[in-house]
Amino acid sequence: MSVPAQRRFEWLSGQLESGLAKSWPIAAASCGLAGLGLAAGSGAGPSLAMPALGALAAVGISSTLARKDRGASFGFFAWALLSRLLVIVVLKSSLRDYADGGLLGPDAQVYLVRSRFLADSGFRLDSPFAFFGSVDIGAYYLFGVVQAIFGPHLLALEVLNASLSALVAPVAFAWGRQTVPRHAGLIAGVAAFSPSFVVGSTADLLKDPAVILATMLVVWAASRLLRGAPDERTIGWIGLLVFGLAFLHVTRFYVAAYLEAGLLVAVGVGVVRNRADHMWRKRLGTVGAAILLAEAICAAGGWQVSPVELVMQVRYVAATPAMQEATPATQEATPALQEATPGATTSSTPFPQKAIDVGRRVFGPFVWIAPSRFELRYLLLADFDLYPDTLLWYFILPAVAAGILMTIASLRQNPKTSPELGHVALFLALYLAQYLAINVSYRQREDVLLLMLPFVPTGARWVLSRRWGQLLYVGYWALLLTVAAGHLILRTTA
Repeated sequence: MSVPAQRRFEWLSGQLESGLAKSWPIAAASCGLAGLGLAAGSGAGPSLAMPALGALAAVGISSTLARKDRGASFGFFAWALLSRLLVIVVLKSSLRDYADGGLLGPDAQVYLVRSRFLADSGFRLDSPFAFFGSVDIGAYYLFGVVQAIFGPHLLALEVLNASLSALVAPVAFAWGRQTVPRHAGLIAGVAAFSPSFVVGSTADLLKDPAVILATMLVVWAASRLLRGAPDERTIGWIGLLVFGLAFLHVTRFYVAAYLEAGLLVAVGVGVVRNRADHMWRKRLGTVGAAILLAEAICAAGGWQVSPVELVMQVRYVAATPAMQEATPATQEATPALQEATPGATTSSTPFPQKAIDVGRRVFGPFVWIAPSRFELRYLLLADFDLYPDTLLWYFILPAVAAGILMTIASLRQNPKTSPELGHVALFLALYLAQYLAINVSYRQREDVLLLMLPFVPTGARWVLSRRWGQLLYVGYWALLLTVAAGHLILRTTA
């Protein structure tokens, strides 16, 4: 990234922060009006207590920042919440069956039905793992608690997800101030206003908003501890780290496992490389204690420790059809995949077939495939909301890859140069390796998009400051455009 380009992005980030810092009262008042529109005739009025609690949490997040940043932090939350509440109001008004689950996908329907049963049963199950058929059951209990308190209203659950998703923005801003201070506003802006995040947290009922928030809380708390939080606040950051890891362990366990691995390796390398620095030993003890406490809490509830669960999951996944050679009949496709890749072909030879499958995971859903019709219900059910962030992913992919590799290399050489990002780079390396190895939803790549953004400035500077790097980036786009053109030609001739 050239110096002028970098300065333009820094200027844009500053302007966004300044604008939201000044305008948050407008967004807060508008949220109240949107809440009234949402409550009208829905029976979900009491659920508006959740956005209010979210606002209190946003104030708490803002209080950890410098005074000059607090208005911007709360502004990101207020405008993020407003965008999500407005989407809910529009969907409720435009689609009569929205409040009854008319837009819910298969996973969302399972979450709704089983969490409602859980609430109706008073949370008394003989064996939750057997009933749900999984160890990732945290979302069922989260949705069940909301229904037990606010009644069996789908809108209450949508408001919950909207509030959790809106909270990601101030956390991303606070974490960005720790990692890439001059670009923190852009990271928070993506979290607040990305159509993929906004629609994904309101049109369907998934656990992803809670998972993203918990993941961001973990990396934020870890960055404060690794940078050296004031002693009087250490307990609070440890508590936040324990809470996030424990929630992830019971909701999407491998995210917790990879985060723990990244933290332990990063801090362990720091201890080895800086034996005379007692601060690294203190950090290892602090992070290690938090991880052990989170694991102990989950073990007390009946879960296995993360390494055991990970080994069991690897064995299970290895035996599933998702790990077999991909064919049109065995590939599990979301509506977006079915729409975006119906003309794709696979080879009978293992390597080309595997290459095509990996390419689909890296670049799908293919944004060059236009919707067959522009109808609101169809667009939402077919997951076209993922297109905006997929296009962003295309632009930043080379820089992200370079930034992650450079951070891991610098961690090996001198951990002091990247205490806040070293463990995140290791986590992303593990997470993305799994993403490429097995057939999972594109939303699981979306869930870590915000964590990739701090690596873009460093990676872009490294790639674009070299003549051969510029040529490679141009070649990358030439190849991508060629693939897109070829795919479209195959679809039209098929």
